[in-house]
Amino acid sequence: MGLPIGTTAESLKEKLGERAKGQYVILRDETSTLASSGTIGYLREQSSEKLAKKFIKHWKNKEYFPGFILKYQLEIDNNDIDNDDIVNSSMIDSPQDGDFDDGDLTQDGFTPSQGSIKEDNQFGSSQLSAKEDYGSAEPTGLPDDVPRRWKRFQKETKTGGEGEVIKICPCTGKKTTATAAIKVYKYDTILTRKMRAYREKTAMKKLKDLSNVSHLYPSETDLVTNIPENFSDITNENDYKRFWMIMTLIEGFTLKEYVTQRYNHKKGFTLLDALTLTEKLLAIVKDIHQMGIVHRDLKLDNIMIVFEKYNDSTDKAQVFVIDFGLSYIETQEDIEIDWSKYDQEPHQTELEDSIGNRWYRVPQLDRQDVSRMTNKQKNDLFHVIRRSRTIDASSICAILFWMLTRIVPETNRDNKNLAPHQKNEKEIKNKIGGLVSTMTDLPNEARDTLTKQLELYLMTTFDKGFEFPERQWTIEQLDFRLQLIRNTLKLYSKSSATIKTLEDISKALANLDDTGARALSSSYESKSPLNKAASAFHFAKTKFIENHRSNYKWADESCQWLDDNQNLDERKHYDILTYYFLNRNWSIIICCTANVNEQGQSVHLSIGSIVHGLYIGIPIGEYPTNGILDKNDIYIKFERELKNLILLLYKRKAQICE
Repeated sequence: MGLPIGTTAESLKEKLGERAKGQYVILRDETSTLASSGTIGYLREQSSEKLAKKFIKHWKNKEYFPGFILKYQLEIDNNDIDNDDIVNSSMIDSPQDGDFDDGDLTQDGFTPSQGSIKEDNQFGSSQLSAKEDYGSAEPTGLPDDVPRRWKRFQKETKTGGEGEVIKICPCTGKKTTATAAIKVYKYDTILTRKMRAYREKTAMKKLKDLSNVSHLYPSETDLVTNIPENFSDITNENDYKRFWMIMTLIEGFTLKEYVTQRYNHKKGFTLLDALTLTEKLLAIVKDIHQMGIVHRDLKLDNIMIVFEKYNDSTDKAQVFVIDFGLSYIETQEDIEIDWSKYDQEPHQTELEDSIGNRWYRVPQLDRQDVSRMTNKQKNDLFHVIRRSRTIDASSICAILFWMLTRIVPETNRDNKNLAPHQKNEKEIKNKIGGLVSTMTDLPNEARDTLTKQLELYLMTTFDKGFEFPERQWTIEQLDFRLQLIRNTLKLYSKSSATIKTLEDISKALANLDDTGARALSSSYESKSPLNKAASAFHFAKTKFIENHRSNYKWADESCQWLDDNQNLDERKHYDILTYYFLNRNWSIIICCTANVNEQGQSVHLSIGSIVHGLYIGIPIGEYPTNGILDKNDIYIKFERELKNLILLLYKRKAQICE
């Protein structure tokens, strides 16, 4: 309830009467600057929701403080009040439902209130939480500080773990259609939850030029959000501020709703449909990653599908990714934001806690036993594993699994150490069989071969997708696996114009002009020591070719770490260096390696190669992890040690040839 500044627990208890039993808590002191509601108070520990509603019904038409209209809200199972925020409190034994009667709480001095009781709908999976102000005079049905040009378009709302989304339309006085949506976040003083609103706003601003994601509503004059612009305003905010943001409207259905309806439709939902939607989702996520953002909360309700008719091909469906409240943002601002402080569940402060959604708990974000971890291992868990782009790839695998089986995966391993696809192999094979059976123009032998191929490809896709944190798919690897499945289906399709023979593929590859080709890289350079090292190696290899272009050539010239086993202490990259001289040439495999020491304070760079089973390695140097690597210094040492390595390789081969 909103109270005048200076209200104490004792004075509130005196005003409301002795029958209003429970714990009285005051969360604001006399220095409060809240313009509309002053001090915030709680009457906690009621015996039932029914009893709490009786209190509100009784209070709504009474003026307990002269000239001050109170606002009420009902919060159930809410234990989110921080002890540090409590100014004072007082306790009266809580009554039972039978102890309360409306007549027992009569007071003198009534004035009409504008309140009305509104029951909250479900919030999250099982918790009820108030999202409407009891007694609020809001003709638009929206928070007080939302521009008055907007009003609710409909009563129905979509709720989630941190707030509700409402369709809105202009207050024109005429019948109109919804033109935008507003997300109203839950009242909260918990910093990690408030940070989710700030994360989402920050992510949406970075993604403003990217299609197929949620956007802030475009407006040059009206306010579109009350989430503070400055990071410090979030961290210093201690009151129950109700954040909101107005977004462009995505007129569609969630992925869960769409797929469920398609399964029930006569057209059905096939393996090919699941593959198509997964490919579209993966393409969007790759674009999001290119902007320096990891979503970390991909699930059925955070993916929207826009389409015209259920019997249309999934090729025509548009996929949108929404809700960036849990995203990790690789910021390149001058003032670094330490997002790690806000990467944990609300109310939690230890690394053992998990974050993310409960539809599927990706292993990278799952609860960890850190009691025996070194400081570096804890740092890796927090700053590398929990920020890894493989998190989104893991979620996409889980979504593909659900689309094929309609079984919620929940975790990557159960108490018998079985992965979801291992327990539901029959459903996956049935989906494969359903697709292959429609390819009637194939001979039986070809259909059997195709079936076995698809079973192998899909089951091994899930083998890695439901693996442990250090062995998960990267987005790029998963993309190639989906391409493999798609290409396999095309090879067996007579209508496909794809290249089918080995000879045709080899000729096509030989005809490609790779002059000036470069590996794709993110526009945001990650600040982890290993990725800084990769960028430095890339720079050195590129500069080497610029200085020796007439004779030398790298196979790809980039430095992208081998991610099959994501060792957090060491990464390797293999490339082929070829030397051309007249009609003769030689090629060697060069391995670039980066090692982070046990304390995590320095990174060691080295290069090496293998000749007849013997690995020859040469160190380049040791560099601190907390600063910018000197790429020019690394290049000078890289070229020097590359010359030494080639000389050693020459001597090794010369010895073998003698």
